[in-house]
Amino acid sequence: MAHLRNIMPLNILTVDFITAQCRRRTSENPTLPCCYSWVAGLAACLVFTGMLTFGKDTFGQQPPPSTLENSSPQEQHSDKTDLPPEQAAQIKQLIEQLGSPSFSEREKSAIALFKMGVIALPQLRLTLESTGDPELRERTQQLITRLTDGRLEEQITDFLAMKDIKFDGWIPIRNILGEDSIATRVLFVELMRKHPTLPGSMLGTPRDRTLAIEAIIGSIQATQLKQMPTTADAFALLLPILDLKVEMPSACEDLIIGILQKATASNIRRDPRLSPSFKALLGHWMSRTTITNREDVLFFGLEWKLENATRELALATIADDSETGVTIQGSALQALAMVGVRSDVMTVRRLLDDTREVTSGSTTRQGIRIRNQLGDLAIATIASIYKVALDDVGFTGVKNDKTFGYFIDEIGFPEGKPEERKQARAMIDAILRAQTQVPVPPDASQDRDAPQK
Repeated sequence: MAHLRNIMPLNILTVDFITAQCRRRTSENPTLPCCYSWVAGLAACLVFTGMLTFGKDTFGQQPPPSTLENSSPQEQHSDKTDLPPEQAAQIKQLIEQLGSPSFSEREKSAIALFKMGVIALPQLRLTLESTGDPELRERTQQLITRLTDGRLEEQITDFLAMKDIKFDGWIPIRNILGEDSIATRVLFVELMRKHPTLPGSMLGTPRDRTLAIEAIIGSIQATQLKQMPTTADAFALLLPILDLKVEMPSACEDLIIGILQKATASNIRRDPRLSPSFKALLGHWMSRTTITNREDVLFFGLEWKLENATRELALATIADDSETGVTIQGSALQALAMVGVRSDVMTVRRLLDDTREVTSGSTTRQGIRIRNQLGDLAIATIASIYKVALDDVGFTGVKNDKTFGYFIDEIGFPEGKPEERKQARAMIDAILRAQTQVPVPPDASQDRDAPQK
């Protein structure tokens, strides 16, 4: 191209000179009308000839072999962004940590590199070419793919603008969340950024989801002392364990209980866009929890108004009394007082004669010292299911609670007055006999709705 820059001014000057001469001759002799056509042809020939002659090196020869062919990988992937030495060293260290034997350290490094974005690509590519560690190669390739596949940040912007961007894992997660909205898309982007192994695992195998839940737990545990768990953290813990083939680690159960005690859960519950799907996920989680945290789980089931999940768990708890203590049984009875149905009474009534004490004693709001037995809670639960006021059954001054049915430490009878307990029991027996003698017709609702003749 340098030859062209040199030849073009020369040829143009030559054409201008010939054109000027032609005009002068034409003015002197009008019989030369073809002069301009002749000049144009001559000018074209001169320019073309000059390009061929002087531009031979540019168009007629092959370019010299690329220096990349003979360069080292370091030169091929030199950092074109001129990173500060400190940042370049940080990226190098994070890449080295991708090969750490510590799972949490590997996951933390992967997240940090992903957040750095494309500036980490040169060193990631270098590692991909030079490492002999197959696991490090795989993790590096995954990061490169995520950072280069379709201009990630630009795709995220389009995705949040409700455009049809197909991120791995979006479809199954969208189906679980129940809708395609700005709120669910923002949540998905947060999941991608903070827990990058999760979205893809939802398209993979149970092992993929097992590895994802382990990564999520490690990531949250690494930061929980420094920052509040996020909405994305809460959903991330619940999504993989929808797969019953994925074992739920005890740490997952503990972390979710911890989140339910924090403002994170309160914010989700107040969000009408995310609350329904979170409640559905929470109900599934409840069914997989262990007996260790049963009291807390039942409490949160009532607080979140997860009626079906709470009822099923409470009934299972009462049925499995060999594995549960009296306190847990008491929590199950309390839950059934709020969410139980009449068919559950048959399960509850077998505890009416249970004299085990639930607490060591408490004082009511009226200042009465009481002792409560498991049978007392069974009386209160049956009364609640049949919509009988607790005060009417014999629990003086006790009101039904709209969220928890009743409070356990308020249910009991005064010390030294066993007759009050007997009277309450007799009243419950009468209620049960009355319900047995007057069964509700199976088509009663149809009769009520039928037109009057």
